[in-house]
Amino acid sequence: MEAVFLIIALALVLMVFAPVAPSDRARTPLRLRLARQLHLWDRYVYHDPQIWYPRD
Repeated sequence: MEAVFLIIALALVLMVFAPVAPSDRARTPLRLRLARQLHLWDRYVYHDPQIWYPRD
């Protein structure tokens, strides 16, 4: 289970530092990008029935 959390944390860190906007636009603050990514992960984990009720 710890390995899963480690992989998720690594993915979050890599996504935060990935360039997501053209260079002429202002950068989104790191705190806001983290909040958005955590919200996406939360929606994926808690609202995907395949995670909680996988079919064999």
